[in-house]
Amino acid sequence: MQMVAEILHHLVQRPEDYLENVENIVKLYKETILQTLEEVMAEHNPQYLIELNGNRPPEELFMIVMSRLKYLNLKRAAVITKLQGAEEEINDTMENDELFRTLASYKLIAARYRWQRSKWGRTCPVNLKDGNIYSGLPDYSVSFLGKIYCLSSEEALKPFVLNPRPYLLPPMPAPPCKVFIFGPQYSGKTTLCNMLAENYKGKVVDYAQLVQPRFDKARETLVENTIAQATAAAIKVVKEKLLMQLQARKQAETTLREFQRQYEKMEFGVFPVEATQSSIDEEGYIQGSQRDRDSSLVDTEEAKTKSENVLHDQAAKVDKDGIHNVLFTDGKESGETSTFKRHSQDAGQDVKLYSDTAPTEDSIEEVTADHPEVVSMIEETIKMSQDMNFEQPYEKYAEILQEVLGEVMEENKDRFPGAPKYGGWIVDNCPIVKELWMVLIKKGIIPDLVIYLSDTENNGKYLFNRIYLQNKSEIDSKILERLLEELQKKKKEEEAARKATEEALRLEEENRRLLEVMKAKAKAEETDNEDEEEIEGDDLEVHEEPEAPEVSHDTRGSLLPEESEASEAPETEPEAVSEPIEETTVETEIPKGSKEGLETEKLSETVVLPEFPEDSYPDVPEMEPFKEKINSFIILWKQLEATISEAYIKILNLEIADRTPQELLQKVVETMEKPFQYTAWELTGEDYEEETEDYQTEAEVDEELEEEEEEEGEEKIKERKRYLGDTKHFCPVVLKENFILQPGNTEEAAKYREKIYYFSSAEAKEKFLEHPEDYVAHEEPLKAPPLRICLVGPQGSGKTLCGRQLAEKLNIFHIQFEEVLQEKLLLKTEKKVGPEFEEDSEDEQAAKQELEELAIQANVKVEEENTKKQLPEVQLTEEEEVIKSSLMENEPLPPEILEAILSEWWLKEPIRSTGFILDGFPRYPEEAQFLGDHGFFPDATVFIQVDDQDIFDRLLPAQIEKWKLKQKKKLERKKLIKDMKTKIRVCV
Repeated sequence: MQMVAEILHHLVQRPEDYLENVENIVKLYKETILQTLEEVMAEHNPQYLIELNGNRPPEELFMIVMSRLKYLNLKRAAVITKLQGAEEEINDTMENDELFRTLASYKLIAARYRWQRSKWGRTCPVNLKDGNIYSGLPDYSVSFLGKIYCLSSEEALKPFVLNPRPYLLPPMPAPPCKVFIFGPQYSGKTTLCNMLAENYKGKVVDYAQLVQPRFDKARETLVENTIAQATAAAIKVVKEKLLMQLQARKQAETTLREFQRQYEKMEFGVFPVEATQSSIDEEGYIQGSQRDRDSSLVDTEEAKTKSENVLHDQAAKVDKDGIHNVLFTDGKESGETSTFKRHSQDAGQDVKLYSDTAPTEDSIEEVTADHPEVVSMIEETIKMSQDMNFEQPYEKYAEILQEVLGEVMEENKDRFPGAPKYGGWIVDNCPIVKELWMVLIKKGIIPDLVIYLSDTENNGKYLFNRIYLQNKSEIDSKILERLLEELQKKKKEEEAARKATEEALRLEEENRRLLEVMKAKAKAEETDNEDEEEIEGDDLEVHEEPEAPEVSHDTRGSLLPEESEASEAPETEPEAVSEPIEETTVETEIPKGSKEGLETEKLSETVVLPEFPEDSYPDVPEMEPFKEKINSFIILWKQLEATISEAYIKILNLEIADRTPQELLQKVVETMEKPFQYTAWELTGEDYEEETEDYQTEAEVDEELEEEEEEEGEEKIKERKRYLGDTKHFCPVVLKENFILQPGNTEEAAKYREKIYYFSSAEAKEKFLEHPEDYVAHEEPLKAPPLRICLVGPQGSGKTLCGRQLAEKLNIFHIQFEEVLQEKLLLKTEKKVGPEFEEDSEDEQAAKQELEELAIQANVKVEEENTKKQLPEVQLTEEEEVIKSSLMENEPLPPEILEAILSEWWLKEPIRSTGFILDGFPRYPEEAQFLGDHGFFPDATVFIQVDDQDIFDRLLPAQIEKWKLKQKKKLERKKLIKDMKTKIRVCV
């Protein structure tokens, strides 16, 4: 092998191995590179400069470099780690929590150091930078700087692995802002669009102003192109017709020329009669058929065609006459010849005359769009084009919308530094058409969020109130017009009823008068008959007895005309009475219109708009058209909502009732940014299992830790080693809302950004899970509440003195609980309440009363101290009575009164933010339990314990002095009563 190497060394030589070439390369290196390198090395920090001897082997050089790098204190580069191997498979449909829990345990650096969730969640960072929200796949999940990132494809993974920082630097993750907003008219959607565009530096795309006009213009272009195509086709058809006519005329001229040549030949030879006859007949037939075709195609050529046919007929007639003369001659050859020549010459002259007078044009006239035939042909096309539309109009709408959105994104691509490539648009006034949305989804014009503004509370009262205010003048005028018409109609009905009543009364009065007249006449006739009977006597009576029926008949007949006259009399009376009325009406016929106008004005003054609450609207028929529009809009939206939901597009329903535009905007921003924020989750059994697993795989435990385990137990050590949040074991929700450090319950726990938080209740935990970022520290640590101390101890232990001195030193409030209760009663009782402040006993009160009576009898004035009258009873409220009873009977206060008192110190300023020392509370176990149940937790409770003998020494001397003074007064009062009784006895 050694010999082979030596042979190869001699056999193979490279050009750079020659000595002269090596010297040239070294010289070139020294002249061009070495000087520059020496300058760089001289300016460079020698600590980070490594010089190596190139003559040494590469393995030795590598070891030297690695040893030098160990002492340079260099930071390791952040390496991207793929969290799933080729042999590992994770289901793509796995839930996010389960997926992150699985990925967090792959390729751990150390126990208890799992991979954390990032702000991107499962969204692909690369696609989000482009402006598209795509979910990442488990197969392309990686870790970078301790966080988990899910990529959507191999194409997205490659650039992220090369350099992930451009996709992770602020302002990312940020929503691309692709939004469609729907809502009824006057729901405030345009205002919300503008506010949202201002918040995200985007642009509002008004469908009615940007898309619809372009569609109308495209439709007009389509109509114009259709008409232009139809016009071109009609011009082509007309040109073909005219060319056919021209060809027919040219053929006729050719036939005539041939006929002329035949006649010219007849001058020099015998003309075949039969051939001439057949040619003439054939020519006549051709000219006749050509005349019919020309007359049917072109009316303007009719006159020319007729003239040509006339010439043809004349020529044919001449020819026939000549032939006839030839056939019927008697054999006179000279006569035949002369006659035939004469006729042939005449026929030739006629044909020549025709050919000279009727030349055929070589070209057709110019055909334009104004040609009559062209206009008649495209009339139907123009009528049809009025209703013409695209075969697939929604495809055209989608195409135009895509074009508009592209222009907006190109114009607004630099709306803020680091903005996503696509996005930054909010579409307003988009039609609610299911077919349009199906095309948009097919073309990929999909928003990230669809917002629907609705008012379902109180049957849309808020929206209708807004509609009414926007159209107030129009609606009010219609209401007044309707009410005025109803009032006028009512007036007319009342007037008609009044007239009918008056007419009925008039007829009743007439009938009554008529009956009275008839009764009076009948009575008068009876009286006359009786007088006549008395005068005539008995004979006349006997004679007239058979004529009595006739008289009665005559009398009945005479009554009839009188009745008719009586009936006519009342009729004439109203006529006489109505004459002046008729004259008045005739005189007032001219100002009748003005009178009606005055009546209308008076009625309009009496018409009043219906009353309704300020935040409502009048429920009148004039509002029905608006209600129908809203109802139809809601029906269309429900149909469209199903289509949008099937495409997995997120829909946000916003209630506009009693909400300001700023509140709606805040809700929309929260919804859009929530997917790109850290999420919190409730601690479950799986989290505790992970904790146990991490605890078991930790490093070796020293002896100290083993002793601790024996004393505290495993659970306590786990709890102590947990990564607690900013508030430690206190509830973050209570701290944020009430500014109180309330201990949390370990059973109510949640995890946020790999830290554990405890909560005081399930409600507090739900609030935290919904908005965790509101209850944790961001740039600055959370502010701790002020110091709150409860100071308790037996009476005489010195708690008041200690509390006062401590409050002055800490610059906080000092509150004496019982003094506060006394102040609540002092304004009415004018004295303190309690056993130690109790006045004289009943015996003493009776003695004072007796002393006053004796002083009156003895007419002696007694000192006021001995005769002090009892204060009148005061009327206390129920709360004051409870407080008084507590002070007198030493009983705990009920919870409702305690809550009213304590909430002022824990929850209201200025004590809330300053702190306090509460002296003498709690007094009873029930009050201490109340503090825990209602969240009034002090930071510390100090119990001052003193020996009983010390308390006796402090309190007993003062009590003995008080008792001695009381006994002295009692003896003086008894002596004074005895003296007064003696004096009264002496006086008597």
